[in-house]
Amino acid sequence: MQLRRRWIVRDLSGSALRRDVRVSSDRRWRLTTVLLSRSTHRHGGRSLSIESNFDPAFAAALALREKQIQQNYRPLIGIHKWFARRPGTLFRNLLLSEFNGDEALASAYWRAHELRGVIADPFMGGGTTIVEGTRLGMQTFGCDLNPVAWFVVKNEMAQVDVEDVKSLLSEIEAEVKPQIMPYYACDGPDGERGKWFRRIGGKERDKIPTQANLLDSNRPNAAVTDDDWEEVPADFDIFSVPWRERKSYRYEGPEVIYTFWAKHGPCAREGCGHRTPIISTPVVAIKTLQVSAWLRQECSA
Repeated sequence: MQLRRRWIVRDLSGSALRRDVRVSSDRRWRLTTVLLSRSTHRHGGRSLSIESNFDPAFAAALALREKQIQQNYRPLIGIHKWFARRPGTLFRNLLLSEFNGDEALASAYWRAHELRGVIADPFMGGGTTIVEGTRLGMQTFGCDLNPVAWFVVKNEMAQVDVEDVKSLLSEIEAEVKPQIMPYYACDGPDGERGKWFRRIGGKERDKIPTQANLLDSNRPNAAVTDDDWEEVPADFDIFSVPWRERKSYRYEGPEVIYTFWAKHGPCAREGCGHRTPIISTPVVAIKTLQVSAWLRQECSA
């Protein structure tokens, strides 16, 4: 991005701004450098930049939608939780308002861009500015004293093989999920019961070709197996299985999504012992499916 540089001499005694003034020895002056971005220009006696191009209503509507759908959609910046994470849609709107001229955000937001410019975020935190600036084609720099912030942003911006990431996550899930699932299995609010299954063997099926590694074109295809499972009796207790052997079990059914630790309020009167329930029912909310679905439809394939 080509920046226009304006030199201004400011009189510290309170005089108005002056330009191209010879500094005298008997007065105090301060030299100020003002960098004007490409989108900041004079029009009708006022500057047009982010203050006039930003559309709060449009940005707020997108930010609200992004926050509301996070249970089903995780943007790149959701790779790891961060303090007071700002919506990526908001930062995209801010950057477009400043660096994309006078085009309305309602049209500019949905287009691909190759903006020329440099974005520096000295307190990058979770990296929202870095990610959105890069998506717009800009050169970005970020730093943070917190090493966790550095690690999070480094992995947000890393170029990875999607299949390798999926494979790694599958390995982690296969190792960790059997250890923690017993603490999430529960009965549903209407008496629904989950089911436990035990692995009884596996058989190798056709290998799936994997994406060639640029550094090793002779990378072999990954071997894949199908596991055979059998349902265990309804009175089965997963906690009776040693934790090292739980990887041979899997669960299907209702799961705990949140635990309210403060369920009762004890009476403050000495010797009373009465406990008042704070939560009268474990059902926090009941949501109705808002899309059309065929509950008993099965794929013929």
